[in-house]
Amino acid sequence: MSLLAFGAAAASAQTTYRCEVNGNAVYTDKPCADGKAVAPTQDTREQQQRADALDKQRRADDREVSKRIADRSSAEAKERSEIRKQQALADKRAAAARAKEEKAAKKRAKKPASKIKVAKTPKSKAGKAKDNRASSPS
Repeated sequence: MSLLAFGAAAASAQTTYRCEVNGNAVYTDKPCADGKAVAPTQDTREQQQRADALDKQRRADDREVSKRIADRSSAEAKERSEIRKQQALADKRAAAARAKEEKAAKKRAKKPASKIKVAKTPKSKAGKAKDNRASSPS
């Protein structure tokens, strides 16, 4: 493990060269003809503290977002479950109503024709059937 740490430290302390190529500054790990060695930069204590604070805030934000996502997923799962329960209850009630109607229809079908009640036509006061036709003016 110390060998790995040593390798990482050596890589970060590697010399970098600044070269001009076609008027542009290019940084490389190999020296060029007119290249100048550039010392690796080190963050100041304030920069490191700021970076640490930002990283800490990012992790806290990530945890908050993850919690919100989990809470929302849980609430949506509960809602879907409740909807399924309500649908199952509605289906059960509809099936019971159909079964009841089918039973009543079978019972009516078994009744003899003489026992079936027929709706009567309303009669007028004189005992005759009421004439609902509009009379035309003569």
